[in-house]
Parts: sequence; C-alpha cells; structure tokens
Amino acid sequence: MSIQIVPLTKADIPAAVECVQKAFSDDPYFRWAFNDPSKFNIERNAASLAAHFQYGLSCDCPISVAKVTHSPDDQKVDHDVKLSSGSVVGVGWWYSPQAARASQTWSLWAQKWLLSFRQLLNNIRFLGRGGLNVPRYWIWKQVQQDAHNTLWTDPRGYYFCNMVGVSSQARGMGVGKRLMTSVMERADRESMPCYLESSKGHPNITIYEKMGFKLIKEIECAEGGDVCKIPGKYRPTNQCLPQVGLDVHATLLSTTSRALLTQTFVNPSSTKPISEVFYPFPLYGGASAVGFNCRVGADIIRGKVQPRQKADELYQKAEAEGQAAAIFDQSYDTSDVFGTRVCKVPAGGKVTIEITLVEELKQDAQTNGPRYTVPTAIAPRYGQQRDAPPAAPEGAVIKTAIKVDVIMEKGSTIRNVRSPSHPFELNLGRASYMPESTFEPCYASVKLQENSVIREDPVLTVNCDNQDNPVAFLETPPTLPN
Repeated sequence: MSIQIVPLTKADIPAAVECVQKAFSDDPYFRWAFNDPSKFNIERNAASLAAHFQYGLSCDCPISVAKVTHSPDDQKVDHDVKLSSGSVVGVGWWYSPQAARASQTWSLWAQKWLLSFRQLLNNIRFLGRGGLNVPRYWIWKQVQQDAHNTLWTDPRGYYFCNMVGVSSQARGMGVGKRLMTSVMERADRESMPCYLESSKGHPNITIYEKMGFKLIKEIECAEGGDVCKIPGKYRPTNQCLPQVGLDVHATLLSTTSRALLTQTFVNPSSTKPISEVFYPFPLYGGASAVGFNCRVGADIIRGKVQPRQKADELYQKAEAEGQAAAIFDQSYDTSDVFGTRVCKVPAGGKVTIEITLVEELKQDAQTNGPRYTVPTAIAPRYGQQRDAPPAAPEGAVIKTAIKVDVIMEKGSTIRNVRSPSHPFELNLGRASYMPESTFEPCYASVKLQENSVIREDPVLTVNCDNQDNPVAFLETPPTLPN
C-alpha cells in the first residue's frame, strides 16, 4: 500500500468531507463552536464543508488530498483491509498569499457571494445551521481577523494553512507532514512565510515546531465562560546563504556524462547561527543523483540511501540533539524537483555540498554530436528570492570553476568542443588528469575561462569523427562471478 498526495478534484469532495468530519470530531474548536451535541446535524455540516471545498477549487486554493493506492504485489496488513484503493485519508487546505494592498478581484468577490448563496440554500434545506453556535462563530471570525491584522505584517501576504486533517487509520504514517510539505516547499521556493492556527495541542504543537513553526500569539475565544484557545504559529521565509564557490568537474564518456558539483555557501552573519536552510532545485530529464556529501563547518556528512520516513526521523533526531545534519530528497508534489535541507549552520560557517549526477547526453541538431548542459542552475544559492541573490560577506573570494573531460570511443577523433554560451579554453588530445605530453585523438578537456560570469547554464557541443557509427556497451555485474 502507498499513499499519494494529489490535488483535490470535484469528484473527491464527498470523500474529503467525510475525512475532515472524522479527523476533526474531537477538535477543541469544533466542540466549542458546536457546543450542543444534541443539535448537531452531520448532513448539514457535510453540505457546508462541500460548499467551502467548491469555493476553494473555484479560487485555485492549493488543496490536496492523500489517496490510498494498491499494487498487485501489496501484502495485506490489518489497516489495509479498511483502506481501499482510492480512499481519501487526509486533506490539506491552504490559501495562497494575498498582498496586503491588493484589491479584491471580481472573480473572488463573485465566489464569496456564491458561497453565501449556497449556505443560504443549505439553511433552508436543513432548517438551520445544523447545530452551529452562530454567536460563537462570529466571535471567532472577529477575533481571528483582529489577530491577522496584528500578526500579518509582511506586505506580500502568507501561505495560510486553513486545515490539515488525517483519518485515524492513516495516522502515524507521515500523511499530515506530506500534506504540509507539499505547500511549504512551494513557499520556500518563493521565499514566502507560512501561518497556521491549531486548537489541538498534543501532538500537533510538537509536529509543527519540527517543521519550523513558532508560536507568536495564542488567540482566545470566550463566550459564556467557555474559552477556546487557538495558538497562531508562524514559519518565516527560508534562510538564504550566498554562494561563494562553484566547482563542476564533468566527464563525458561517449553518450553519457558524470558530473561532480561542489557548491560552497557561507552564513554571512558572524554572530547568528542558522537553525535550518532549504535549497530546492530541478534535475534535468534523464539525470540521476548517485552521490551526496555535505560539510557543515568541521562536520562531514556522507549521504546514505534510506526510506524517506526513516531518513526524516534520523534528520530530526540529529537536529534535536544539536548535531549538524543534511537530507537530500525528492519533492512530495513534483517528481523532477529535489531539495536539500541542512541544519545547525554555525555563525560565519561554510556549507559545502557535493552532488554527483549521471545522465544520458542529448544529440545536438546542428552539429549532430553530443550536447551537454553544465548543471549550474541547481546551485545558485540556498533558497529562492524574487530579487537579487544575497551578497557574499565582505572580503569573501567568489570562485567559479568548470572543467569538463570528453572521452569518445577508441578510433574516434575529437575535432572540436564548442560552447555557444560561454568562453571555454580547449585542450585536444588529453583529459585534465593526463600528463601534458599525452596525445590521444579521442580525448579532450575544456575549462571555463577565469572571471567569466555565469547567468545561465553553460552548453557544450562535441564534434567528432565516426560519431554516427553504432556502438554497444557490455558491463559485467561487479558482485556476480562469471
């Protein structure tokens, strides 16, 4: 059994409503707002939730659901019997940032009126609000609005987590975190803050704190001596570390490439350590990451492949113990986007990341030879900003070195290696690691000229004799005899 996080569709609304009702049945705010269980109408509540989900879809809110999927090879376990394929076991509803001074659009205004009209029809159909304590509801809306007016100081707005609910059968499986992360990763890429409110204490408070949320205000709703306290939590924009070094050493072997990217970043503050930095980047189609190492200050972290949940547990344990740690994993909602998280970056400390990539080379249409794009776009800096990248500390030496060795089949002759985008120095007849006296026609090496500015990915094309000849490769498994 596996669980996928997918965008909500109209067909998912009934199952999403049922999931939310079960997940929030013991929520403190729910019990405060529906304080008389004898008046609660679950059908009226479901109709109200469905109307809100329709509103969210119409407004393009980032709403996701967690769905169960089964493969033919899955072995049944106890909880699988209750979770059929396609079941919705979690719902995550966020609102996208709205700039403070932005005027309300006509479409949003129309959707709000349409939501009000649907709720009016529900009131008529079910003869009331289904047990909702209306005065308490409006007390909450006013208190919440006052809190937002005070707390939301970023003029760009916030990614606001409206609700995250997971059914009891799927708790403890990391579903809630995945529903949160799917939007938090987007917020990190856009360098936007996040905000949420949760009336349930344990274990939600601890989980949110591990995700970087911090308590900024406890919102209090009171009516008739009955008080409901709802902590408001804020997650700041991701920290950005300026890059002071980029070294790329790639080897092109016939139709494949292997590149070692070494990126050096620095904490510009000499007094403040950084608890965690996040760095998202895409991998080109056909590329695979086969190695990951990280150095934080004097600590060296070597990558080891682990299941996602296990890796995250180890990372959080190291972070809680005050140790330096790094994790490199795939995005929850975008298969071709990967991310690196590094914790405990000391004041003035350096972070060095080494990523090894292997990929199949593309064929250049103009030269009819291999075309290689040097993947510098994955290493601009930690985090993304909408304006200029953060400046390196005063006195820091910024270095960029790109070196590519080209090795073609024996019997071939490399005529030229060109770059239509950047100035490279070319050496025909030998790779960079060979003695200067060596000359082999099927070898070449190029390196980026000093003081070159990189604003886009450098591109290299190889012109070689006999490159149209078919080639076959045979590789023997290193661990199997004969």
